[in-house]
Amino acid sequence: MTIKNSLYFRNVTRRWKKEADESEQILFLSPYITSNTAETVLLQNTDTRCSVYTCFDAENFVYKASSLKTLKKLLQTGCELFHVEDLHAKVMLTDDFISVGSQNLTNRGSANKEATFCSDDASYIKYGREAVSAWIDDAEEITLEMIEDMEELIAPHIKEFEELKRSLEEIESILADKSEQRKNKALQERQTAMRRNVKTVKKSSRFIYASVECLTNYGEWNDTYTFSLVPDTEHVSFCHWDIGGDEIILTTQKRYLLMDTETARIGWARVGKTRITYICDNVTRKDSVLLGDRTVEIGFNANWSLTKAEHNLTVTLNYRHSGIKLVYRCFFDLEFISDIRIDEATSSEGCTDSDEYKWNSSHKDEFEKCIAQQLLSPFIYQRRLVGEQANEFFKDSKSYWKRVSLGELRGHSILICEPET
Repeated sequence: MTIKNSLYFRNVTRRWKKEADESEQILFLSPYITSNTAETVLLQNTDTRCSVYTCFDAENFVYKASSLKTLKKLLQTGCELFHVEDLHAKVMLTDDFISVGSQNLTNRGSANKEATFCSDDASYIKYGREAVSAWIDDAEEITLEMIEDMEELIAPHIKEFEELKRSLEEIESILADKSEQRKNKALQERQTAMRRNVKTVKKSSRFIYASVECLTNYGEWNDTYTFSLVPDTEHVSFCHWDIGGDEIILTTQKRYLLMDTETARIGWARVGKTRITYICDNVTRKDSVLLGDRTVEIGFNANWSLTKAEHNLTVTLNYRHSGIKLVYRCFFDLEFISDIRIDEATSSEGCTDSDEYKWNSSHKDEFEKCIAQQLLSPFIYQRRLVGEQANEFFKDSKSYWKRVSLGELRGHSILICEPET
């Protein structure tokens, strides 16, 4: 038989039920237990011997994290129930299966973001059974009388908890509103800075008014549809511009940095004469560059999520020689990047003690100049049609019509989309 290990980053109830249906004996550890999940897993096969270990604590039942009604039903239908002090593990064991993870035997557990490891490897099953044996040896049996006593004793406190729960929900709502207000304020400040910076950027003498349209691409065998940013009139081109009397011609199908000032969103756009269609949120430069005396590969990720008020760009530096990875979060606001902060959670461990980080911090001008060169210079992806279509990039914009212009930033061309005024 082939041994199979599986990782579930989702609800694992269906797998539990399958293993329970095929087993003669189940041992289940879960601090919290509620129906219908518990009944679905444990009560489908009445011939199966089932031992359940949980936390029989009044607090859990008052808070409704665990259900006395469910425990009573399990007990009355033949399950053995036990209390384990300080239990936090979630484990299912049969003769041929083990699962270890974060999901409880509860309805809420089936909806949360959970992670569970499952295996039919005999060595894992043996080790798991040995590991929990010390816990279950000290377990206290839960009887029907204990459940009924608990029901009676906590009954007067249920109403108190419901009132407290409502108060806590109100507090959480107030905090969420304040957090949203702070984020909106931060975004407004960013947008104000961008609008101010737009006026100072050296730009083309004309705008192209454009909107997102669904276009048909006629092929030999079938037709496809793309959503593209399209000019409002004929005989204009996204590739031909004039800045200060100098003609600027963008290379067709190359990727240029594109910014929507309305949402603070940036991306790398595939530019055609009459359409802008595919826009990417990331790029890793093929060629390594020198920062100080260190060779580094630079990658960029644009943040298109709703947390854009905090940062709209992530810069990743991979140093080949030392293996150090430095990840910076920052905000590109058309002047350049501001609020550059190291992200220690995704950088290499001890990154702030590295020579690479210290060099970048003490040579900010050289660091920013290198980042700017890599961020702003145009390029071609190996896969020319990679990226999201224009409707996805502009989905959070409120304005239908866009004023598109070409800006010049540190000697590089950048496409700027502003709402029609």
